[in-house]
Amino acid sequence: MHIMSLSSPELDLKKYLEAREALIAQDRSLRRDHQEDIRPIRPESGKQTEAKELWENAGNEISASQSLFPGMGFLTGNNSSVEIFRILKKMPKGGLLHAHLDAMVDAEKLLNWALTLGAGYMHVRVDEPITASNFYLVVPEFKALVPGTTDNISLAPSLMSPSYLPKTWVPLHVARRPFSLKAFLMLKNLRGPELFDAWVTASIRIDPSEAYENMNTVDKIWDRFRAAFRTIFGLFRFEPIFRAVIKQVFWDCLNDGISYAELRINFHPLFMVRADGREDFGHREWVLAIREILDEFREELKPLGRQEEFVGVKLIYTTFRLASPEEIQFYLDDCFELKKEFQDEIAGFDLVGQEDLGEPLIKFVEVFLKFQKRVQEAQLYLPFIFHAGETLSDGGETDLNLIDALLLGTKRIGHGFSIAKHPHLLQMCREKNIMLEVCPISCRLTSSMPMHPLPAVLNSGVPVALNCDDPGIFDSMGNTYDIFQVLIASDVSGLTTIGTIAYDSLQFSELQSEKKVQALEFWKKRWAAFIDAIVDGSI
Repeated sequence: MHIMSLSSPELDLKKYLEAREALIAQDRSLRRDHQEDIRPIRPESGKQTEAKELWENAGNEISASQSLFPGMGFLTGNNSSVEIFRILKKMPKGGLLHAHLDAMVDAEKLLNWALTLGAGYMHVRVDEPITASNFYLVVPEFKALVPGTTDNISLAPSLMSPSYLPKTWVPLHVARRPFSLKAFLMLKNLRGPELFDAWVTASIRIDPSEAYENMNTVDKIWDRFRAAFRTIFGLFRFEPIFRAVIKQVFWDCLNDGISYAELRINFHPLFMVRADGREDFGHREWVLAIREILDEFREELKPLGRQEEFVGVKLIYTTFRLASPEEIQFYLDDCFELKKEFQDEIAGFDLVGQEDLGEPLIKFVEVFLKFQKRVQEAQLYLPFIFHAGETLSDGGETDLNLIDALLLGTKRIGHGFSIAKHPHLLQMCREKNIMLEVCPISCRLTSSMPMHPLPAVLNSGVPVALNCDDPGIFDSMGNTYDIFQVLIASDVSGLTTIGTIAYDSLQFSELQSEKKVQALEFWKKRWAAFIDAIVDGSI
């Protein structure tokens, strides 16, 4: 397109403005919300009003040292009481394609299940006796043990006793009772069980001071993230709590307008602890349990007339990327055997953990290629759905995971933070319809949406799904919080953009073709009703 010279003394303002509009349109022409037939509505006036009235008067809860702006760090500026958030809460969101099952339920529920479902079984331990100086640093770990177990059980009266032997287990009901530190009574006005509960839930949740101040480097926040999972691990891997988590996740999805989910579940270790304390609840039984609970959930929806609202779930089999090729081969074999039996449930394979510290994909290419050949020969469909490019690196080993993920035929890319640095890879994703699973709130590489590479990806026409990733750790259940962050931080993206993203989350899911068509048609009806409700003011 010809762009006229600004130095011309006969510059025609009308022609200039026409050329300007044409260039803007051409620049945005690759965006999927420009191409998709999604009924448009953009609440720009509402966004501008809220930007002025809400963010300029954001109030006393936000640190005075922080600048206030739409899209600021979620943990200090979620503002979930605003009108746009309330509207988005009602939105039909399509599919949730990137979320880790063990971090999808809030901390209070996990602890309550430990106290009720785990009564008589659940134990807790720490690495050293708790004192006033290490109170915020010591991480609790949990495990359900068979009643009467004597090995490694502490005889100390509490986790704060000088006689407590590090890493020995204390029954949960015993540990809660005497939990008290004088240094914290004035600060929290809590003692005993209440202080214990606050300590445990704080160990799971990442708060603003940790995310943006104390742990404000990639490695530090990842260390804090791993500590949260240490606390979650033994709670989640107790069969009754595992089952409760699954049912709660289904309800949370439904109530947030999510109609389908592909949940990542870490198949390490080999066994969970059963309801009777035996540690032999294996991988096959995990998948059977999820199938059973989904059937129960569907039955519960029928009397409510909501059975069409939830299409179902699939599982993405994951294990840690910090492993040897031999270990990865074991988990690939396990995934293959599960896929043979549970073809509707197992959607793909992935590696999890901090990419910068884990092994790069290139290390496992040989076993991955053999796996693909084995899957093909068995006439199964079991794709890779890799985390890749979750890094600040530019051309380093972790950044190059994007190359290997694409060459290995990944169906989607988890996070893909560094892909904006690679125009050819963006073009590949656009042309081959490879979606990016973007998780705004849980992104540990930037503190706010205006600094996230998502706009570059959207402007390149690459399909995107917005996801909550680990909502239990960030106290942001469902997908509404992440969508709100993206919408409020952009002057380009509106509900048309968000609608396109929701539609694509189903279109690029691993749903089988017939179910996918049904899910998309039902979503379109819900979207049309949602827009009508906005227009007539009934929402």
